[in-house]
Amino acid sequence: MWCDPCLGKGAFYDNFPTEEKTWFEIDKGEDFLTDNNGEWDWCVTNIPFSQPKEFIFKMANCSRKGFGILCLANSMTATRLNKLEQMGFIIDSVTCVYVKEWGFGYRTDFYVFRNLGYFPRNDEEAFETIIVDKLSSLPDQGIKEEISKTK
Repeated sequence: MWCDPCLGKGAFYDNFPTEEKTWFEIDKGEDFLTDNNGEWDWCVTNIPFSQPKEFIFKMANCSRKGFGILCLANSMTATRLNKLEQMGFIIDSVTCVYVKEWGFGYRTDFYVFRNLGYFPRNDEEAFETIIVDKLSSLPDQGIKEEISKTK
């Protein structure tokens, strides 16, 4: 079972790979944040930019296998990532997304989190978290080259 917590125009919901799906949309009287009955295999949505924390943790609490979330790049803070890992969720992938029709220059990221209870951690994890004071202090020249290509 799949859930889209913020249906909007159905961009995610209409592309779910199953007919076993449901949606919420506050503008249609269905509020995901106040629903206490739902548990789904996957929750995937574009969250309201004004409520990242509320949606991130509600989606984690309602998702058995994992969740996907499109949010402003600065919505996924180190504190939130640490709390999600304590809840059993780790990042499976991150895709940087720029949507020109939205008419603003903020980068959005699409995160896929997986539940370690369903998808155990392995020794070949492809993700690493690094904390640096400034870009020039990145430890790997290859990372710096990749970042500079995107400017």
